[in-house]
Amino acid sequence: MRALPVQSSGRNDVDVYPPPPPIDKPHKNQFDFRRIPPKVFLIAGISIVIMGIIIVVIILSLKKKKKVEEFPEGSLLNNGYFYPSDDKSKLYKCSLDNCQKCNGTIQNNQCYQCFGNSEPKYSTDNRIIKCNLKNPPTQLIISQTTETSSKNTNSITNSPNIPALPEKLCYEGPNEQCQECDESKDECISCNPGYFLPSDLSSQTTCHQCTIKHCKQCIGTSYNPICSVCQDYSEKSNNDCILKEGEGGLCKNFDNKKNECSSCNIGYLLKDGICILNYDIKATFKTRTKNENVKLIDKYYGYIEEMIVDEKKLNKTVKTYTFEDKGEHIVYYKMKIPSSGSLIGMFEGLKKMTSIYFSERFELYDIKKINRMFYNCENLKNIDLSNFNAKNVEIMNSMFYQCLQLDNINLSELESSKVNDVSGMFENCVSLKNIDISNFNNSDINTDKMFEGIPDSGTITVNKNLKEKIELLLNNWIVISK
Repeated sequence: MRALPVQSSGRNDVDVYPPPPPIDKPHKNQFDFRRIPPKVFLIAGISIVIMGIIIVVIILSLKKKKKVEEFPEGSLLNNGYFYPSDDKSKLYKCSLDNCQKCNGTIQNNQCYQCFGNSEPKYSTDNRIIKCNLKNPPTQLIISQTTETSSKNTNSITNSPNIPALPEKLCYEGPNEQCQECDESKDECISCNPGYFLPSDLSSQTTCHQCTIKHCKQCIGTSYNPICSVCQDYSEKSNNDCILKEGEGGLCKNFDNKKNECSSCNIGYLLKDGICILNYDIKATFKTRTKNENVKLIDKYYGYIEEMIVDEKKLNKTVKTYTFEDKGEHIVYYKMKIPSSGSLIGMFEGLKKMTSIYFSERFELYDIKKINRMFYNCENLKNIDLSNFNAKNVEIMNSMFYQCLQLDNINLSELESSKVNDVSGMFENCVSLKNIDISNFNNSDINTDKMFEGIPDSGTITVNKNLKEKIELLLNNWIVISK
């Protein structure tokens, strides 16, 4: 065979290049990370850090919650006082004597630590059922049934080593530490302001002085008093009562070095470094619109001698007043109360009044009827009757009828020994959840419709003479007796 001739391209030198390398293409199931923008990596990193912080916070909160739950529910390490699990709004005294750490409910107190001067007595299931004093005081039994025992008694009581027992240990009255004594036990039931009954003492014949300045009501032990209620002119800060400056119409200028007021606002009088109300009544009214015409008094307008409205002393007293601005307004009344008669419906129908406070100047003398006093005061929420002197009052029926905003009422300091009619007293008070009428002790008192229209449940404190009667009227309420 003949070889075919090679055709020439016409060029003497031919440049020959190697083929380009193959491009690495990802597999169809393989993701190419090089295509992800750098911003995505930055956002992902920040997200991981945030998630880590959240996890750490959750872990710490769980540990903290676990630490809190180490104490039984409803307990408070507070020297004989505790917050019950069914009412954590206020302190209650443990019903078990000499118990320092208490818990449980209002009706079922349980002790889990006794005071240091007593020792626990345990039940079969290892619960403390009693705290017995380690060294109980010895008592001398004096018998006078026979002449021999009488001679022995005299020889004992006249012994130089054993002091004679006093005839009486508990003294009561306005000038004594004790306000009311239990004659059968010769012990104090309640103390006058500035004094209290310590929870760590088994013998409660005398009241101890509350060492916390400006405190109105003390609780706790003899070595660790706790202030539960401060004076009206001060406020709580931890366990102290600090004077308030510029609150309402109280202190105008305050001396921080002496912790007392140097001058007072209008309506108040400076006395012993504090400002006391120089008028009989202080009331708060609330308006919703400008230039609103508000009724300030009606039936007993003639008894008013002076009035201060929004820190302006009026030239003459008025029944109604037009408030230029909306909001809260303070009104002071200086009144001349009759020495006898009645004050029926004194503040009846004052629908814009939200609070009322009576000073020690307010004296009812021989007034016997104050029924319907706050009748249909539908926005009245706060009432302070601690200075209300009603020692001769007999009739209080429908006193708070249809006070729709009233949720708490404390009449424990109200003198009520002569009251015989409280029928319809709280009728239609639809918000009322907490009542203290422990000073009402007349077992024959008229309670007809007293609680009609109030909530189905709540807490009420009553005198022991009325406990059974109130329990029948308020089946679902917690009834505490004193």
